[in-house]
Amino acid sequence: MENSKLIKKRNLYVSLIIESINMKKEVFIQNLAKGDSYEVTLNEWIINLFNEGKTPEKATKMILERRR
Repeated sequence: MENSKLIKKRNLYVSLIIESINMKKEVFIQNLAKGDSYEVTLNEWIINLFNEGKTPEKATKMILERRR
């Protein structure tokens, strides 16, 4: 897959999950840019699940379980 298409697909995946766990995308992105540990960890989880080929629904469920 072309790199820019992969990046767009990954960004959409991240957005879907962030919305699904009731976080505001803008706040998530700002905190991620600042390097806040929670958002950095959450982003790493999401990217890893994306790379593993998990659906957004399955990834959301897994993240909610990890957060507990």
